Amino acid sequence: MKGLGWPGRQLGLYMNDRWRAIERFHGVRLLVFHRLPRAFYGRHVPPEVLVPVFSQHGPGPKYLTPKLEHLARNRYETISTRQYTDWLAGRWAPRAPSVMLTFDDGLRGFAERTFPVLRTFGFRSVLFVCPGLTDLASAGSDDVSRLARRTILTWDELRGLHETGLVDVQSHGLWHNRVLQGSTPTGIGAERIEDIMFNADLLPPDGRLERALAGQGQDVPRFRTVPKFMQRMGAPGSEPYTTVLLDLVEAKQRIEAHLPGHRVRAFAFPWWNGSTSVLQTVKEAGYELAFWGLAPICPRCGRQAVDPFRVGRLGFDWILCLPGKGRTTVRQLIREKLKGLHDERA
Repeated sequence: MKGLGWPGRQLGLYMNDRWRAIERFHGVRLLVFHRLPRAFYGRHVPPEVLVPVFSQHGPGPKYLTPKLEHLARNRYETISTRQYTDWLAGRWAPRAPSVMLTFDDGLRGFAERTFPVLRTFGFRSVLFVCPGLTDLASAGSDDVSRLARRTILTWDELRGLHETGLVDVQSHGLWHNRVLQGSTPTGIGAERIEDIMFNADLLPPDGRLERALAGQGQDVPRFRTVPKFMQRMGAPGSEPYTTVLLDLVEAKQRIEAHLPGHRVRAFAFPWWNGSTSVLQTVKEAGYELAFWGLAPICPRCGRQAVDPFRVGRLGFDWILCLPGKGRTTVRQLIREKLKGLHDERA
């Protein structure tokens, strides 16, 4: 790879393509081994037994509308994290088939492209945000703030979405950052930085990002990194454990401080994945739910099969396979996905 090396924008673009390839492969694996709940094969499942969770970022109308039309046509309801928690605890049961629609990162594209479509259908959504990035986007007119605002929503914008009653704002960790994995530079930041999400190795800002934006990118070394919540944790009290715990606690507190009266009960792992060693810190930080990414969800179609701290999510494409009029078969969807027909950028 050219330019910024391992953790730079080139990697960001590469990782986007890589995640698409992984997601397609994962879909085939789910199909071959029948790891999807029976509902996705068109079999009736009582609504109180299964509430699928779907994940995206900031898709546009062309991608999103067919999925929401399928839900609306078949009278699916959309639920919040509070309802999901109550469902798992047996305190609440949906009266109609229900799903949870989640969106990661708190991207500007969600407000500009995604939410208007959701609002047209009257559907609720869960928006997982990184309050450290939101703070940057809301801070002022310096270079880092301007960079953050290109892709990240401000607190005022999040507050406006929250006040519609249709957006449940929850935690995606403080920074969405990556931590160093080695001390040998793998590249030098020499290209123009245009997207803060593709420079997670420079977060939180410690001077390197500022230097790169000031035109001194050639002086900014880049290192191999690993997603923060996938690092080896160590025992409680160790530095990695404490660092992750503080991240989780502060993320929760900042959101609740900017949205008075709102309760943050759910955490979604950045990069769609974490490690089992992190789960203790998630619980200790006061969360009631932990959402992962590409994982089979409730394969036995039983409520007992759902662990509130291991909630898997599927891409929105799978909505088309839910029971109802006009459903797409799993085999047909897999064929379409292998052809690259479902692209959330549309």
